[in-house]
Amino acid sequence: MQASEDAKKLVNQERSFACAEIESAKTLVMRLGGAFEEQEISSKASRAQGPNVEKLVEEVQEARRIKRMHQPTKVQLQIFKYNVMILMGYIKNISPFF
Repeated sequence: MQASEDAKKLVNQERSFACAEIESAKTLVMRLGGAFEEQEISSKASRAQGPNVEKLVEEVQEARRIKRMHQPTKVQLQIFKYNVMILMGYIKNISPFF
């Protein structure tokens, strides 16, 4: 009789451990499911913003290109100063870069 009672206790303990593990696994699955849903929502939001971001990047690049076109480079500025010096007579016998 003692052996069967010990066996019943052991079975109940194992059942308790198994139930606890099942509950732990359920909790983990629910957390992972929630994280997956959040990632899915974030991914959809990113895809929805994608064209807008790409358009903004293109606009910024175009604005930078236009800005560069309207600003003289250092070489162009040096050539201009050199030509002014020639025209003012500081440098002689050299043709200007026109």
